[in-house]
Amino acid sequence: MKKIITLLAVATMAFAFAARSTAQDAGPQGGQLQGKMRRPGQLKMMQKFEQDVLAGMNLNDDQKKQIADLNEKTMQQLKDLREQSKAAQGDKKNNGVKIRALMQGRLDTMKTILTPEEWKTYREQMMQKMKEYREQQKTLQQGAASGSGSGK
Repeated sequence: MKKIITLLAVATMAFAFAARSTAQDAGPQGGQLQGKMRRPGQLKMMQKFEQDVLAGMNLNDDQKKQIADLNEKTMQQLKDLREQSKAAQGDKKNNGVKIRALMQGRLDTMKTILTPEEWKTYREQMMQKMKEYREQQKTLQQGAASGSGSGK
């Protein structure tokens, strides 16, 4: 169980990295999960979001194993891409395209693992959690800009 949770957290990190890459596209297509990662702490939040969403779903053991395997495979592919990018002196644009394709493939596979109803729930809950987090961050930024958090 601990291994599955760890793999889910790793997958979420990969998902968040892909969301960051896809945020530069023209806009959401078909309700895709997208967002910009502005601070390192946001990556951990995305991991927690996916972990919470999946933990709240009644997935069977086969689905949990398939997701864990998918997450492990995705992380290895991301690691390979990073190594290739370093070897190629960091072609960021090309690397971003590859990462987006990899992460879209991950989401497509997730869609086949989950039932249509589970996929809808997963997508809606992830988007809701990201929306709530963005609103929370916006409120915190507004408070900081108005001076309410200035050293009391």
